[in-house]
Amino acid sequence: MESEVKEKCPVCGADSDLEFKPYNIPYFGDIMLFVSTCRSCGYHSSDVMILSGDKSKKRHELHVSSGEDLNAMVVRSSSGRIEIPELGVNVEPRRGESFITTVEGVLARVEGIVKMLRTEVEGAKRERADYILKYIEGIKAGEKGMTLIIEDPTGNSAIIPRQVDEILRRKKRRTELLKVRRSMRRAIVAAVEAGRRPVIGEIKRKGLTGQGIEIDAAVAASRIEAGGACAVSVLTDEAFDGSLSDLEAVKLAVSLPVLRKDFIFDEFQVMESYVHGADAILLIMRFLNERQMIELVNKARSFGMECIVEIDSVSRAKLPDLSEVADSVIVGINNRDLVTLDVRLETFEAIAPAVKSRLPAGVPLVAMSGIASKDDALRMFNAGADAILVGTSIMHAPDIESKVRELCDSSYS
Repeated sequence: MESEVKEKCPVCGADSDLEFKPYNIPYFGDIMLFVSTCRSCGYHSSDVMILSGDKSKKRHELHVSSGEDLNAMVVRSSSGRIEIPELGVNVEPRRGESFITTVEGVLARVEGIVKMLRTEVEGAKRERADYILKYIEGIKAGEKGMTLIIEDPTGNSAIIPRQVDEILRRKKRRTELLKVRRSMRRAIVAAVEAGRRPVIGEIKRKGLTGQGIEIDAAVAASRIEAGGACAVSVLTDEAFDGSLSDLEAVKLAVSLPVLRKDFIFDEFQVMESYVHGADAILLIMRFLNERQMIELVNKARSFGMECIVEIDSVSRAKLPDLSEVADSVIVGINNRDLVTLDVRLETFEAIAPAVKSRLPAGVPLVAMSGIASKDDALRMFNAGADAILVGTSIMHAPDIESKVRELCDSSYS
């Protein structure tokens, strides 16, 4: 609430009006602005006091390198000293002189003073003024940087970066990217049309057997994409040293469809997958019945996601009629026995013909597990695979990008 009292004017001694104006700076705190105006001689002065927050910081420094930095708030009390080293500018404290503005506002003040002084000087001093004015233009255009320093022994001055605005922009960008849905089915077709074998590269730090590896999921995904893969699979179960954070990081790092590979059995996990950016989810028929699988597929469809329905030599008989959900499913045959953990490429070769004959037109068939070389890849494609999913051999390759490129090479036959 604003209030007003009387005080003596330091110039003429007459009564002057002293106003108290409280302000709240979002995500910083409360300040009080004092404004004194003498109605007799016109003397005007102002000051600010920080009411909330930590006043122990006596020096504030901001490196200005972008247009966003120019929007940072600046609170300068009458005891605050301003310095811009790059311009050779020092503004000493002065009684009754304070302001609340932005970095751009500070530059405007400096620019106005320099322009005024320029008309009063000649020679080297005018050249110096011209240099400062040109430098200021460069700062405002984002071509030059500067450092703004405020020192205030009372702690009543501050530089407040627009951190919240940047946080909101970053959150918005992240949310928009995570909301986008990419089709793995279309990506498989697009790879073929581009003359590449469709390879789904998998982020897999640790398998069911063997030691784990240290790798950044986003970096690995970027290399998989650079190698020409049509999609990326992310193992999110903790047993494989995976996480939902990996899923989100991968979605934000690449432009490919992203599969969440996990043991999914509940609709909550479907929603969880959507929130973290999955374009498709894995459903393992070994652990689901027909009703559960159809319900999960329909739930995923409602969020715009596709499903890879995984079968093996044991669960292939459980694969239901997919006609009603044919537009959003892919079928995968796992060469690994999830009980014995044995891997045999013969599994796909043995059951693929019968499985493929039962699939509605347009439903891709993917070979999964045990594919270590381009010979293995060729073997799976020759046996009827529309795409292959490869994890271990990619993750353990000395060069992930080169390994993926090797598997995608359609000239090898």
